[in-house]
Amino acid sequence: YQARNFMRDEMRVGDTVFFYHSSCEVPGIAGIATVASAPYPDPTQFDKKSEYFDPKATKEVPRWILVDVKFERDPKRHLPLDEIRTIKGLEGM
Repeated sequence: YQARNFMRDEMRVGDTVFFYHSSCEVPGIAGIATVASAPYPDPTQFDKKSEYFDPKATKEVPRWILVDVKFERDPKRHLPLDEIRTIKGLEGM
């Protein structure tokens, strides 16, 4: 829910964001992107054939939100989560 809330309430077109890989052996930042759209309901939540179908979601009250992003650049290298945690200024991230 936290990621959904950030996308819905905080992200704005033009914001720079990290493309983060979490479902992998070494989670971390794998790219840099820009938010390219305002938040909108994820259409897969309404599709009964989708693995992301959510029976509690309605078009009037969607549960899942997304934003489109535009690739900007690769970081110089994959930045692992363990290393991110040691960078001053990113403690609250």
